[in-house]
Amino acid sequence: MALVRENLVLFDSMRREDPGLTWADIATSLGQQGVVMRDGQPITAKRLCALISTIRKEQQEQDERAEARTRRADVAFERAPADDPAPAPTRLALAPELNKTAPVAAPDLPTEETIRTGRYAQHDKLFKRKD
Repeated sequence: MALVRENLVLFDSMRREDPGLTWADIATSLGQQGVVMRDGQPITAKRLCALISTIRKEQQEQDERAEARTRRADVAFERAPADDPAPAPTRLALAPELNKTAPVAAPDLPTEETIRTGRYAQHDKLFKRKD
């Protein structure tokens, strides 16, 4: 699948050329070069079409998720400048108010010894003997 994914643009251009190749021609060529299916048989046109369909569907879903992510109001994106001829892919970033890091003061918590001594003092009368 990786081979097909990496060369999908090439396969599409081979089909669009005049005269274009069929998926069967491309599958036969790949099979002659040693591309096989899981069972060890040379790749077939049917399997090649299924792989291409799966790859295109995954790419479409990925594009839809990316588009939905850019529409979210709770996510800030680093956007490339408008005059940049080849904008870099956008990266997720925290909202500005979340980037501020305030120093967190450690709360004054009682120590284990202080807790134990306080509890003992509360129950001290239970432990004393009356003579």
